[in-house]
Amino acid sequence: MMNITDVEDKIIRRVNESGKSLSEYTGEF
Repeated sequence: MMNITDVEDKIIRRVNESGKSLSEYTGEF
């Protein structure tokens, strides 16, 4: 089981790499 912070960390990292805004990225889930 992952920690919430681990998930957020990965999301933030992917957002930074993809150049999307955080709201756009989290909207996909």
